[in-house]
Amino acid sequence: MELTAALLHNPEVLFLDEPTIGLDVVAQHNIQQFLKHYQQERKITILLTSHYMKDVEALCRRLVIVANGRIHYDGSLGGIIEQASTERLVTVQLADGESIEGMEQYGQVEQINPPQVTLRLTRDDVPGTLSRILDQRRIVDVVVAEPPLEEVLKNVFTAVAKADEAEAEAEAEADRSDQSTSTSRTAARSSRDSGGRQIP
Repeated sequence: MELTAALLHNPEVLFLDEPTIGLDVVAQHNIQQFLKHYQQERKITILLTSHYMKDVEALCRRLVIVANGRIHYDGSLGGIIEQASTERLVTVQLADGESIEGMEQYGQVEQINPPQVTLRLTRDDVPGTLSRILDQRRIVDVVVAEPPLEEVLKNVFTAVAKADEAEAEAEAEADRSDQSTSTSRTAARSSRDSGGRQIP
């Protein structure tokens, strides 16, 4: 009902806050498809705030990440994945009778669901590792995927938090240094004033 009311006056900018929260999977999909169609037909701007990454992936071409009152990213959805993640998830489906033993030699095993095995690899290692697997194993299918958006954004916010902590610590250290310098200068002036000369 709230979404319907928001659209009654044909807004040029539509503000949405987690529009599919609490809905079942079918309803979520229907709302997402309707919003995409409505935006394309009316050429309006939709500003979406959400912690639900399925909405973000389904609806957003542009992503703005705000933390502690500062904009840390403003760009495409694919751009943040390229910028913040150097890893890929490689799922290989082994042929019938092919053992999953020893798959850890190719990389970090993320999940095993025989006959499928998912490995976590750095982006640069994917081509060479796949070549080795195909040479040494009988493979039916291979899927290379980006990490989930939730994981990428968690890494972004973790990095932001660490950077803020480091900045705060640097500022505190600078303040302590300034206070120490000021105290030393005050003590030196006091020494000169008391005896007309500086006490060694």
